[in-house]
Amino acid sequence: NTGHIGDSNYMLDQRYCHRLSSSTIARQVIAEFINNNLSDKYELILSEFYEKNHLQIIGDTFLLNRMLTNLIRNSFIHNPNGCHITVSINQDTNFCIFSIEDTGQGVDIYTLEHLNKNGFIRNPDNTEHGLGLKIVNQIVHLHHGKIKFSANKPHGLIVQISLPRDFTSMPRK
Repeated sequence: NTGHIGDSNYMLDQRYCHRLSSSTIARQVIAEFINNNLSDKYELILSEFYEKNHLQIIGDTFLLNRMLTNLIRNSFIHNPNGCHITVSINQDTNFCIFSIEDTGQGVDIYTLEHLNKNGFIRNPDNTEHGLGLKIVNQIVHLHHGKIKFSANKPHGLIVQISLPRDFTSMPRK
């Protein structure tokens, strides 16, 4: 069953999954922000920490771009006075690890716990806040990955996404 990314029944269409350079995905997203007149209040940089020239993953380019775009945009939205944002790419044996770190105001412990449990925040009136994060969570899940939110010391937020380098051979959940 396929549908819209916001639908709980959405399944990743294998026709759109290709071997991709993680670095190319991150560079495209960062370039898009810079080319659209990034405010001087923000510094946006890419750091790559892996030995091989290209850390490749299998995934949907559009969705992975959307995932990184939503996370970087959240740093802008929640830090209107500016901050430094670093997008890092690393690897371990079977995973590509994207980290989005900012030096902004961060979030409290309750919010961190809630984000790590649900991937988004509910407002006091029980409506969802953070639809962008919910979509990020869905994209990570579709790619059989994991997402973790943590505090960036002394202040700010770190979002770490671990995606299997080849989820097509993994058993379906």
